[in-house]
Amino acid sequence: MDRINTHECKNCCIKHLSSAAVLAREIIVGYDTPEYRMFLLGNLNEAQEQITGVNDEIATQIREFRLALFTDGLELNRPKMDLDWFLRTIRLLQGETDLAPSVRPLRAVVTPPRAVASAAPCNCRKKEQSAQA
Repeated sequence: MDRINTHECKNCCIKHLSSAAVLAREIIVGYDTPEYRMFLLGNLNEAQEQITGVNDEIATQIREFRLALFTDGLELNRPKMDLDWFLRTIRLLQGETDLAPSVRPLRAVVTPPRAVASAAPCNCRKKEQSAQA
């Protein structure tokens, strides 16, 4: 079976990790439904797919985190839910090397880093449109 994604994009990976962090936070604060778990699992998998070929080491870290969280279908291993992991991984993708824990643990509030909000727009859709033409 062919991969659904036919491109690799660091910014798309950051977008999916950010979405996964929001869903993880929602699950922690009480919205623990099969749908939220499915979306969390899907965003982690999509982040892994987007960074494969760009940075295989980070792709492996995302995969290992996903497999630690979801050991049996949509059953969630809650003790493995580490919101700081998302921020550390996004910072690593942005090229930061000082990955010391954040000053204030993220616990139940996840705020995307400013650099993610101001990242250059992704040209993935333009690539797909030009490939179809």
